[in-house]
Amino acid sequence: MHGRHTRKYAALTYKRDVAEQVEREGGVAPRWSWKELAVHYTLHSTSNFVGRHQMLRCLQSMRSQQESRLLRVESGERELDKQSSDLILKIIQAESRERVLLEQMAKKSRGGD
Repeated sequence: MHGRHTRKYAALTYKRDVAEQVEREGGVAPRWSWKELAVHYTLHSTSNFVGRHQMLRCLQSMRSQQESRLLRVESGERELDKQSSDLILKIIQAESRERVLLEQMAKKSRGGD
């Protein structure tokens, strides 16, 4: 399972294993949607795997924003902006490193290498 299905399964597991148990014992458990649970888990997770995914998403967002700033237009002339180009290269390098590290983590968790 991946993505949204995994998060929805996690919400179902929370409801079944945590909330219903708390309520059977007379307590009150928060009613959270699967999206709220995903945000909560991501915020409080100390997992390297989750953290690296968060960093990768951030780097992807940075790259996307920076791509729109690569060209500078002055007096109708378009030219590559050197500062923006240097920054996007650094972002791409960092993103590449995170992807390699994630792949290595995934291989180890599957029993590879």
